[in-house]
Amino acid sequence: MASARQPSATKLASTDPSRLPDGFKAIRPILDGSFGKMANVMGVVVDAMAPIATGGKGEMFSSSYSKSTCKLIDTTVDGLNEVDSLDFCLFRPNKDDHPEFKCGDVVILRSVKTQSHRGGPISVLSNYNTKICVFDSAKIRGDPQNPFAALRPVVTEDQWSPSPPECAHAAWLLQNVNQHRIPTVEEFQTMVAQSATSLDKFRVLQNVEPGRFYDLIVKVARKPYDWGDKVTLWVTDYTENPAFYRFPERSSNGLADTQGNPDGDPYGYCSKFINTDNITTASDAMPGQRSLQVTCFEPHASAIREENIDKNAWVSMKNVQIKYGNNQANLEGFLREDRARGSKIGISQIDLDELRRKELNPTTDQRLRDALRRNRDYEKQRKESDDLIAQAAQAGQKRKASPATGNGATAENAKARRRKRRMKKQEAEVAAQAPANGGDERRVQPIHQAAGRTLEVKKEEPSLPTLDLNTLLKCEHSSEPPSTVASILKRHIIRTDVDDEMVDLTLPFVCRNHRLDVRVVDYYPHDMRKFARPKKLAQFDMLSDNEESDEGDSDTDMDFGAHDAPYEWEWRFLLLLEDASMTAAGGSRERVWVFVDNKAAQCLINLDASNLYREADDLKALQEAMAVLWGNLPQTKEPALAAQRARPRTLADAPPPDSSDADNQGGSPVQLDNKPCNCCVKQYGVKLRDDDPDKCNAGDGFRWERMFGLYGTRLTLPV
Repeated sequence: MASARQPSATKLASTDPSRLPDGFKAIRPILDGSFGKMANVMGVVVDAMAPIATGGKGEMFSSSYSKSTCKLIDTTVDGLNEVDSLDFCLFRPNKDDHPEFKCGDVVILRSVKTQSHRGGPISVLSNYNTKICVFDSAKIRGDPQNPFAALRPVVTEDQWSPSPPECAHAAWLLQNVNQHRIPTVEEFQTMVAQSATSLDKFRVLQNVEPGRFYDLIVKVARKPYDWGDKVTLWVTDYTENPAFYRFPERSSNGLADTQGNPDGDPYGYCSKFINTDNITTASDAMPGQRSLQVTCFEPHASAIREENIDKNAWVSMKNVQIKYGNNQANLEGFLREDRARGSKIGISQIDLDELRRKELNPTTDQRLRDALRRNRDYEKQRKESDDLIAQAAQAGQKRKASPATGNGATAENAKARRRKRRMKKQEAEVAAQAPANGGDERRVQPIHQAAGRTLEVKKEEPSLPTLDLNTLLKCEHSSEPPSTVASILKRHIIRTDVDDEMVDLTLPFVCRNHRLDVRVVDYYPHDMRKFARPKKLAQFDMLSDNEESDEGDSDTDMDFGAHDAPYEWEWRFLLLLEDASMTAAGGSRERVWVFVDNKAAQCLINLDASNLYREADDLKALQEAMAVLWGNLPQTKEPALAAQRARPRTLADAPPPDSSDADNQGGSPVQLDNKPCNCCVKQYGVKLRDDDPDKCNAGDGFRWERMFGLYGTRLTLPV
């Protein structure tokens, strides 16, 4: 690159060097002004960080770019008590493209953009139009009358020829800035070397040690406490550290100390005198040694308020000091202002939606996933523990309330009486069905026997062969013989002993997989745009091993903190399948409603769910795919749907929740032009709430409902 023309000494002498050149701004007005504007600035280097790789995705840079930073001061921010400086962030494609910033160098910047990262102090950022000039401080001090000779060559084509006023002011600035703000060469080199060789400071909480600084990815475990000048957080990553404060385990009555009772009362004598409304330890804190108290000073406290960081929020914390607290017994964390590096914000809330979109740094992404997985496992374990405690407490109360009989046996409680009534009722139903079976002893087939218990299951009837199957549908287990719909609808029976008496019990469901030869004769919802529905995203949905729940309102749903979660779309619809093979008895064709969840639908049609009311192309693709499955079924349904729309809507219009019982009478069979196909259907059970105690066979207030679901079936559409 050709050297720029050197200004004459006469021009430099005729220029007032203390006057800021036209078009330039001093550092103090920039720090006090607004961000998002372009500026020209000049300053003396007092600190620098070596180039590092960045994971940014903005217009200026990509994940392959590198970033270097230097801190600049001038006479407006060089007071003895001043800590302010202006950060200049330079982005280049390669680390070798960055100029070297040395201690005391004077830097002239043209067309830099002011910014404020997450509410922090104003800094300036390079862009495609930025021009940089760097003057070597040693050469300026050696010959202040000829600063142009101190201009350091740069490795990129963004240098311009500085004007005489700019050169004169650069020499004047270095001589008149507060020299106490400029570190020694040795101190400067140490700071740069530390930035270049800084190690990964991330640790999980179980591995933190006193006297060190760490980066953390944690969840806010309790509501933050605002002291005014600082904010106290209790955070966790679901690992335990023996040096943390130990919160007591929760007991069945909601009170707690180390033995499950308050105020060191291991036998609970004082429980009735305690106002539980004032006790928040058991319900608000995480039991055990899983939580770390972190005191956040300014400017981090203001960032917590501005971002509305609250309980259950996941946050990233940088440079947290770990040391023993005032009690000298437990570790605590402290997040303070780093005066050496300026007012950088050390805490930020993690956007889980960004993680789902795979836009986070891969390392951060994996660390957060690991923490979420520990969170899920802890919540699952805690729920199981709470259920056991509640059941034990309830059993103890029932034993105390039940009067003893003369022979030492306790009186039969209501649950046992209901269970006995159900068993007798089921036994009567089995006995009533025996004549209908013609005394056929092949009705049941023993499959398990141990410890005086025999499990007998109805034997499936062999299916009859089907003709002309739709070859565009493929399913798993194609080598297995197909079952009939009638066989999978039969209830399964076990024979067991109750009070030393053998009885037959009808199981509410069995977990089994079947392959069927069927024809699709109906679907629900009738409007195909409703095949996809919105679903709130829970924080654990991003985990690859997090399984779906077939019932959104089941008590086992792990949807913690999803009340304000965003939405995504999922498939949820039902198909009515009719047996495609003639049964041996009378030629009747049984039908069954099967549920198609999101995974089964994605496997079936190879499409992701979306808002079908808006996405016309996706709706058309769905209609074309399903036409291969059911032919002219929508056209044959239209007359019945028109008649249905003409009458008031009733619950009877909805499909039956379980087609196993004989709710398949409808009108005459509809003649379709679709071919029969083979598919895989699984049988399973879901818990439903029920107020009838006699039907509650899945615990108090719940009963089992048998369900059938599609799985492992795929349409191979022609290209």
